[in-house]
Amino acid sequence: VSPDIIHINNGGYPGARSCSTMVIAAKLMGCKNIIYQVNNIAHKQSSLLDQYFDKFINKNVSFFITASYQSKIKLIKERKFNIEKIQQVPNTILEETISLSKEEIINDLSIKKTDFLLCSVGFLSKRKGQLFLLAALHQISLKHLNIFEAIKLLLVGDGEEEKYLKQFVKDYGLDKNVFFLGYQNKSINYISACDLFVFPSIVDEDMPLVVLSAMSKGKTILATDLAGIQEEIEDGVSGILVQPNTKTLVSDLANAIVNIYHNRNNSMGVQAQKRFYKLFSNSIYGNSIVNIYNSIFMKNKTI
Repeated sequence: VSPDIIHINNGGYPGARSCSTMVIAAKLMGCKNIIYQVNNIAHKQSSLLDQYFDKFINKNVSFFITASYQSKIKLIKERKFNIEKIQQVPNTILEETISLSKEEIINDLSIKKTDFLLCSVGFLSKRKGQLFLLAALHQISLKHLNIFEAIKLLLVGDGEEEKYLKQFVKDYGLDKNVFFLGYQNKSINYISACDLFVFPSIVDEDMPLVVLSAMSKGKTILATDLAGIQEEIEDGVSGILVQPNTKTLVSDLANAIVNIYHNRNNSMGVQAQKRFYKLFSNSIYGNSIVNIYNSIFMKNKTI
């Protein structure tokens, strides 16, 4: 179809090799305008071949797009890409409608209306940090039994750690407090129903979409201070951030949950929702992408 622009969307860098191979294909097709979107933190160059290949990519790509500032810096530092070619465009989400009310969810799970509802959504894997969250609940059970009895955690998602996490819940007596809901096509229902959304990832995040989903629904958010998460949430204003230090994360999560339990006014949730519409709305994202496209067309006209 001889496109004026080819827009490549990769999970990270190098990420899927097919994405970088597409740059070669685009050049063979005679396409002069290539946009390369990188949606995670870049890894270091591991070989001399990487260096030569990155030089080719850098030379032939018109613009790189990253969601977070840290992702931008990593492309410069680890892959030696031209800073003038890297545009930062914060992520957005398509807002979803709620199909299950909180009342329907708590009735289905036999949860009390007075319970303190936590929700975490994500692939069940080590890097997503669900084990640290479960360990934090166990710590709360030892130090604040009355609070622990009121806490119910909804874990939405599946993955390779599911069996291990379920065994942990059983071994530490968390059975009545933790609900494994598996993959849910409408995870937004559970996000909307919760009192506190928790995102305890420890590595390999950029600007998580699920955090934006929680922001859009005005939820109080507790998350680790990783990459673009600190750009999504202002610590102490529109959410609480804790360090992704595996030595202290359990205690930090436990202490934060207890503090939020005692101060449930959702003022941070209100600020999170305001911040979402100010910085991460569809229109802001769309206008940013269109501006990049237009800058390419304007540059072509001047050549």
